[in-house]
Amino acid sequence: MKADMKRIFGGWFKSVERFTPLKSLAIGVALVLSQGLTVSIALANDRPVVMAQNYPLAYFAERLAADAADVQIPSPAEADPADWSPDLSAIERLQGADLILLNGRDYAEWATTVALPRARLVDTTAAFRDLLIEGAGETHKHGPEGAHSHAEAALHTWLDFGLAAEQAAAIKGRLGRLPGLDAAEVEERWESLASDLAALDQEATALGEALQDVTLITSHPIYQYLERAYDLDVKSVHWEYDEPISAAQWAELDAIMAETGKAVFVWEGPPLKDSAAGLAQRNLSGAVFDPAYIRRDADFLAVMRANFDRLRQATGD
Repeated sequence: MKADMKRIFGGWFKSVERFTPLKSLAIGVALVLSQGLTVSIALANDRPVVMAQNYPLAYFAERLAADAADVQIPSPAEADPADWSPDLSAIERLQGADLILLNGRDYAEWATTVALPRARLVDTTAAFRDLLIEGAGETHKHGPEGAHSHAEAALHTWLDFGLAAEQAAAIKGRLGRLPGLDAAEVEERWESLASDLAALDQEATALGEALQDVTLITSHPIYQYLERAYDLDVKSVHWEYDEPISAAQWAELDAIMAETGKAVFVWEGPPLKDSAAGLAQRNLSGAVFDPAYIRRDADFLAVMRANFDRLRQATGD
């Protein structure tokens, strides 16, 4: 902390270095500012601040709190929240939050290494820890961070919409206790959100039944919860939707296709024109299934329903 303060107030420290009374005053003011920063952030908000580790958690919190809480995602808009690491400013914002919503112990390393107020942490997967898919490591790229690996567990729990409802319920249980939020109103909003997630679950179940004779070849092994919950046949490669596909990668796909019947290629995001053309040359339909870990123009429900529609169109169902 002293090093940070000297960096921030370096010029001021140098200007008072020779004058002991002023030097003491400078140190005192710097310490007051540093210790009071979190308090100042909290006082600047009329509403409780809720930090959500990714967009699905933020969406659940926004639905449950309505306008009574300031729900934020600490990572930049296009960054993969699972691989992002907070800087000093972000850590201060996290420490000043009234509630911090986490997607489980293995979702992001910073949640286990950054000093955070334990009383304000909510592990939204704690109630179904025995249902987490372990040992599903993957190396891939989301956004500007470049290639990275998640070696401990599958991450996208919310793609099982039953588990998504469990995560939303965990948030509901803590939001109602925040100052300025009415527990009864939070409960009413929970009933609406739970109904919407149940409808998604039913739609995904019906889609899974319609896809029983279809293999989904996914651009990354990130759909494990979707696969398990809705009994899908999934095979995965390690492709980037926004990068050219190599000859070796196309050969890998050809080998997979030789072992499958009807198949659809599933991308995380819109592929390059040449990549889409390569699928067309193989008479292989493609569909984008956005995992929705970052905020889009459409909300969580709309993104998932659009995913379902694209899968239906790709399979002709």
